[in-house]
Amino acid sequence: MNTERLKNYKGETIVVDNNILTDFMEITAALSFDYISILNQLFEKVKIPTPVLEDENIYDDLGSLKFIEGTIESELGYSIFIELGDSEDNIAKRLSEYDRIVIAIAGEDDLLAVSNDKPVRDICKKYNIKVTGTLGIIISAYENEIMEFSQLKDCLEFLFSEDSSCYLSNYLKSEIYTYYKI
Repeated sequence: MNTERLKNYKGETIVVDNNILTDFMEITAALSFDYISILNQLFEKVKIPTPVLEDENIYDDLGSLKFIEGTIESELGYSIFIELGDSEDNIAKRLSEYDRIVIAIAGEDDLLAVSNDKPVRDICKKYNIKVTGTLGIIISAYENEIMEFSQLKDCLEFLFSEDSSCYLSNYLKSEIYTYYKI
């Protein structure tokens, strides 16, 4: 497991997908600790695409999270957005409009895209856009000493439980639990 790559995410600016926000809101509610604030401790800036904020009506659920609204602002960003929408690629066809916006914002400014959706992650890799998910953030926070081992363990146990809406593979669970001796 490449924890050094994850550790190096500290100080980046990220653009987050709605599923990441949902995961951190669930973790915060389930474990009675403000885990969503970890995003601000780990990252320089947190961008949330404006349509996610407006359409999902999540302003009140974000708690202590400090964020800026993210919009596509350049020709490159619009080009990525349109290209993905017009693509005949089977993976690109599975992207929602929100997904395409996250990818376009990350691609235009060389930001870290944060999504758990496999199609988003696959397209980011195709475009050489850095990408991670909820687990990457949690592990990065632990590796950067923002959270203690007990918090890492609690988060992982919740995320891999049936109480979480996050779908994670048994392979990932085995790899992470073995690495951290959980």
